[in-house]
Amino acid sequence: MTANASARAIKPELLRTYTEDFNKDRANLIAADAAVSAGVLKAATDYRGVRALPRDFSIELKQGSITNQERSGRCWMFASLNTLRYELMHRWNLEDFEFSETYLFFWDAMEKSNTYLENVLRTLDEATDSRLFEAINESPADDGGWWQMFAALVNKYGLVPKSAYPESENSRNSDDFKQYLNSKLREFAAELRRRSAAGASEDELRALKDEYMGTVYRICAVALGEPPEKFDFFARPKDDDEDKKGEA
Repeated sequence: MTANASARAIKPELLRTYTEDFNKDRANLIAADAAVSAGVLKAATDYRGVRALPRDFSIELKQGSITNQERSGRCWMFASLNTLRYELMHRWNLEDFEFSETYLFFWDAMEKSNTYLENVLRTLDEATDSRLFEAINESPADDGGWWQMFAALVNKYGLVPKSAYPESENSRNSDDFKQYLNSKLREFAAELRRRSAAGASEDELRALKDEYMGTVYRICAVALGEPPEKFDFFARPKDDDEDKKGEA
């Protein structure tokens, strides 16, 4: 279907009709006041329906305290670790336990940065506006992930309890940390491509990439703290006065 520009545009007379119709219905004005003040989701909540929801269930898992990813994209880590911690709590008869999500977050940032720089080296002959390079460059080390990534991180780096490596401000709210890291990674990519175009050898480019990964480690360590290599772990089983201590 084709039409001239005036037919495709929003017409002023229609806008007047829209606003008149909106203001005729007092329910629209009440809804607008509520949504502007409280947000769309809260304003749209049916609290009678909420009160009617059942609170008792035939099957309840002793899952421990609720974990919170806060303002980060670590849902996949939390979901996976919650599954594992339930098994550990059951096996050790613990009232509560939580793995360190920040520990995996640190190594995830390192691994994603390394993968990004490897992909940059692999695509040095691609134009910067090619679909492949644009896809690689879109989100070098963002938070998101899935089960296979989680399993690979655990197999390589293991897990630690949250008490050994707690949350930091930059794991709870990762925007500033990841924006800076992604900016530096793109800066590194530009320099690798510039050096390659100037005739640098593969060995020289790989040495530069290793140097860049040192900077990535420093960024992650400053933002999140260095992950522990060893830690003492204390656990008290339910209905047991004796602490169980382990060193890992």
